[in-house]
Amino acid sequence: MKLSLEANGRIIEFKIDSGFDGECILSHDVFRTLSGEEFEGPLVRLPDGRVYSTKMKIVIVKFLDREIYTTCISNIYIDKNLIGEKLLERLQIILDYKNLQVKDP
Repeated sequence: MKLSLEANGRIIEFKIDSGFDGECILSHDVFRTLSGEEFEGPLVRLPDGRVYSTKMKIVIVKFLDREIYTTCISNIYIDKNLIGEKLLERLQIILDYKNLQVKDP
């Protein structure tokens, strides 16, 4: 499932990844265009099995009437925008897999 969210004033389409226990992963192309200071991020293991260093930014994400600060990570090998379980929980988003819908409680 996909979800469009406003991040630092820009609408970004994210894939919902319920297997990702983090908050936000951004493609390198999107990450570098968002305003904000970059910090050293955590090491991540990508699907190729290798471990890579990342950069991170604090991003303001808006969903309906909610606005939260979240941490998004990226590196040059990441080419997808993903929302993980922690961000779904913080935004109070309910996933209806049966009907392929995102619901607001």
